Amino acid sequence: MLKVLEKQYCSAATNPSSSIIWVHPPMGWIKVNMDMAHTVNGSAAAIVVRNEDEKLLLLSSTLINCRSPFEAELEALNWATTFAEAEN
Repeated sequence: MLKVLEKQYCSAATNPSSSIIWVHPPMGWIKVNMDMAHTVNGSAAAIVVRNEDEKLLLLSSTLINCRSPFEAELEALNWATTFAEAEN
């Protein structure tokens, strides 16, 4: 079963002087960070997976066929969630 940690937001966009730090997942968990980009020419998604020791477990990207940024975000989230569930 996939357990979702509370989503943490970064205030860097509104406060440029703030530091962006990576927050470790709890012991025995993995953390899956994902992002996507969408333009009129296409969309892409990327995921970075690390454990509590910051060990890189996976770094991957893919091209996705989407008509809107919202659809691209959903596809990227689905891709990341599918990976997290498969890794249990």
